[in-house]
Amino acid sequence: MCGVLGFASSDRKSLELEFEVLANTLHHRGPDEYGEYRDSDVSLGIRRLSIIDVAHGHQPIFSEDRSVISVFNGQIYNFRELRNILEAKGHKFNSDSDGEIIPHLYEEFGTNFVNKIEGMFAIAIWDKVNRELHLFRDRFGKKPLLYKRFSNGSIYFASEIKTLYQIDKPRISDVDIDSVATYLAFGFTSNPKTIIYGVNKIAPGEHLTWANGQITLRKYWTLGIKKNTNSLLENVEQAEVLIRNAVRKRLISERPLGAFLSGGIDSSLIVAMMSPYVEDLKTFSVGFSEVEYDESDYAKMVVDRYKTQHTRITFSNAEILNCLTESMKFYDEPFGDSSSIPTFLLSKIAAQSVTVALSGDGGDEAFGGYQRYVLYKKFAKYSYLLFMARALRNKKMIPNQFFPAKVTRGMDSVPYQHSRAGMYEAMMTIIGTTTRESLFRPEFKNSSNAPHLEFIKKMNFSKKISDSLNVNIHDIESYLPDDLMYKVDIASMAHSLEVRSPFLDTDVVEFGLSLPENQRVGKFGKILLRKLALEYLPANLIDRPKMGFGIPRKEWLGSVLSPLVNDVICDRNSLIYNWLDFTSINNLLSEHKVRNNLDGNIWSILILELWAREWLT
Repeated sequence: MCGVLGFASSDRKSLELEFEVLANTLHHRGPDEYGEYRDSDVSLGIRRLSIIDVAHGHQPIFSEDRSVISVFNGQIYNFRELRNILEAKGHKFNSDSDGEIIPHLYEEFGTNFVNKIEGMFAIAIWDKVNRELHLFRDRFGKKPLLYKRFSNGSIYFASEIKTLYQIDKPRISDVDIDSVATYLAFGFTSNPKTIIYGVNKIAPGEHLTWANGQITLRKYWTLGIKKNTNSLLENVEQAEVLIRNAVRKRLISERPLGAFLSGGIDSSLIVAMMSPYVEDLKTFSVGFSEVEYDESDYAKMVVDRYKTQHTRITFSNAEILNCLTESMKFYDEPFGDSSSIPTFLLSKIAAQSVTVALSGDGGDEAFGGYQRYVLYKKFAKYSYLLFMARALRNKKMIPNQFFPAKVTRGMDSVPYQHSRAGMYEAMMTIIGTTTRESLFRPEFKNSSNAPHLEFIKKMNFSKKISDSLNVNIHDIESYLPDDLMYKVDIASMAHSLEVRSPFLDTDVVEFGLSLPENQRVGKFGKILLRKLALEYLPANLIDRPKMGFGIPRKEWLGSVLSPLVNDVICDRNSLIYNWLDFTSINNLLSEHKVRNNLDGNIWSILILELWAREWLT
């Protein structure tokens, strides 16, 4: 695992940049060594976290004639099979690292080489002969890759946006107001945009080419849905083989291995499948004093069964504040998923014992595990009730305080024209359209509808598959890379920890999505995976509603974080008031103090200000 960066330009003045100083913004991603390549048009840099072939796997990497140069962040799990193919074709290698196959694959197969590799990656290749820079991001967006193009045709890229901030420091006026609205709506910015104008994310499964100052983008991979007519028993057997193979691939490491263990089905199943292969397996979990958020008892069942060396982390008030402050130095876009706090602390503790950790991320996306997939059918079916309720509320026939928070959020979020996409948008929204519009200053109110337009654009329903599978695919293409993978990548790499996700193996995901509806989404979701888990885990761990990786956000906002909230919202000099309306925000806080049900809104506003103070001042 590493941090990559670079630029390509025909403007020689760009070469005056202090490149190694720039690379040090990624030191946390790669503390072990630094490498770079430069020529007249391009520079490539790498901060390396050495995991495979620690002694010799240096980067940048060259083809035999040094005409192809690459740097890469991630892991390639089938590199040994591909290396055998390349050696049979006469290629020579100087190490046993996974990354060394990249320039040789490019020589043999051109840019289509990316279709042959399995893993998580952000790859940069400089083709010296054709004077082309190629950038690739993995299929599910596990590894980030961002870029900025300048008016002279030059392009700068990096694993994290904070590196690009050093090249061109952002100001208040550089903030993309549409992306602020998207963040307030969903808790994250949506690819390919970022919070800053002109800085973009390479989307999952995308290939960028730079040549002579021109950029082209193409999708090299799109998610396909296969037909599966097997019985539940047959598919359980196949799932077991696929998941076990995915786990074993991800155990290649010369550094210590461990696992995150929440106590849920997904992470528990990964630990169960790891245990035969990893001696003295170390596991890590987060616990809370608030019982409704704590899964420690379930995690302990797995620990006892598989005899893992377990570390359970609990929060003190001081740690909550410290973690929130510290994490802002790494989350370089506003990020409203409050589970980023326990993920950050969990990574920090795990990194003290291991360098690689496997997680259960992706199980819900691959096998239909979110309860919202179950609720969506009912929600869409009875959506007319939300339209009626909103009309009554807008005519002041029923006061807003009459409705529970979830109903209010739904009324604010559903579009004024009925659509299935709009129904799912309502379920995913934190701050609805009506509330967002009230929060923006007059000159920015038009941006309040941008998240809705973007969501509808990305939600392409297919009549060939079920409604729940349609929204599941949308999650894989949007929520997964922009929320879950961003959260895990930033939190783990902040502490030089590599996290691998067996459920996000391409074969596993495509198999999970191929399952018949009655093997995916049931009362609690994940019908097949629950059936498989019964072979490995206690029944009372499996037969219960999903808890998710939530935190006592409402309790924290009302206690340990209350002074910080008041400092942010009650201060007219807070940076958020460059975009948002002071009176509206304070009215929202007053309503929350009375009803205590707008914690998602308050949290999102708090994080936006903390981000702005960290990165715009």
